[in-house]
Amino acid sequence: MVLYRSRGQHYLGGCQRLADYLEGVKKNYEATAQVLKMNCEQNEHPESCYKLGAYYTTGKGASQATSSTHSTLPQLC
Repeated sequence: MVLYRSRGQHYLGGCQRLADYLEGVKKNYEATAQVLKMNCEQNEHPESCYKLGAYYTTGKGASQATSSTHSTLPQLC
């Protein structure tokens, strides 16, 4: 996964932008879910955790059990 760099620092929002692109332009929901999962779990990015929880709840792009939602949503607080 390539992260955007800004003045030598990783730009974690770049992963979220990639997920937005995969979802909105490419309509590749499985790839979107993978990027969201990585960005939520590794980078603790709140927007990705929220969207991943929504994906799990609706079954969009992921074959995860709904119970996985409960592990991502608390990271939003």
